[in-house]
Amino acid sequence: MRSLNSILEAGRWAPSSLNSQPWRFVVFRGKKQVQELMGAAYYGLFHDCPPVVVCIVVPREFTKYQRHRGIKKGLLGRDESILNPGMPALLMALEAESLGIGSCILTLDEKLISHTVGLRKGDRLPIAVGLGYPSGDKCPGGFTHTRKPLGSLVDFGRFSGVSDG
Repeated sequence: MRSLNSILEAGRWAPSSLNSQPWRFVVFRGKKQVQELMGAAYYGLFHDCPPVVVCIVVPREFTKYQRHRGIKKGLLGRDESILNPGMPALLMALEAESLGIGSCILTLDEKLISHTVGLRKGDRLPIAVGLGYPSGDKCPGGFTHTRKPLGSLVDFGRFSGVSDG
């Protein structure tokens, strides 16, 4: 699938701490496996089952001893092990959008799907991306595709502490 390769390639080019690229992309296309993953997704009830789910796994070699912040001796700190995989997820979602393919960013219960994904003790799966074509104009669960106005999201020089929602 040419589109899937383009989406994975976008993820490959994502920035990461010290260009460590601390991830592996695990692609699921089988209906049974995708349903199992979606059943372990937090807020998964808001999404239809997509035909493809890309799990972004941070191998344990990058995450052991996660008590520090930053990167020490090639190991990601506790914050970086969660933040780094968000970069390819975002770029994959943006590439999918540019191709007219819908996407949803997912967090999965690692314990429920560790066997399906093949996680070893210490591997992390902080984020996944569901990919598919939307089945209409409305999002499942009554959500909308509209965005807040930029002015309601930006402060200059100092955080105002004001939120409109």
